[in-house]
Amino acid sequence: MPRQSSITPEAVAEAAEKLISRGRPVTNQAVHSLLGGGSMTTITPLVRAWKEDQKERQALAERYVPEPIEQLAQELAGRIWRDAQEEAGVATEALRRELKKLRESYSEKEAELKANLELARQQHEDAETALNDVQNELDMLRAAYEALTLEHARATEKISGLEQRVSDLRGVLEKAEARAERAEERLASVAKGN
Repeated sequence: MPRQSSITPEAVAEAAEKLISRGRPVTNQAVHSLLGGGSMTTITPLVRAWKEDQKERQALAERYVPEPIEQLAQELAGRIWRDAQEEAGVATEALRRELKKLRESYSEKEAELKANLELARQQHEDAETALNDVQNELDMLRAAYEALTLEHARATEKISGLEQRVSDLRGVLEKAEARAERAEERLASVAKGN
């Protein structure tokens, strides 16, 4: 692969500008020397092209423009500039109005969002209060249920005791009735015997 040359049109142009700034003429040898070497067959056409470009630039710079045309060009440029400024002013004003509308819309939406957020907070607080009330009522009902369960257990135990006592008293009554019957029979037997 061939090696890329470091002698480029840009490098030659830069060397030529340096020579001019030092007050020296732009020659192939001077450019060669300033570049620190290189092929003269490469440098020569590049120096020639640079000189041609400089001649064209100089010719353009030296062209005479009649004063009325120059004045007309300046007036035209001034008008173009004023029109551009007016258009820019109109566009800027339109953008300002649009920005103002967007800010107002944003403010309204922000206020609406804040109101919705406040409402949601209030609803959340109300829900928490209601939940706490229900929880308290549930705790009270649980306590009442536990008290009733305990009371029921005691009443059931008491009823069992009373049933046992009634059963015992029936037994005593049956024995007493049996004794009374026997006593009556004896009495009747004693009464007959007299």
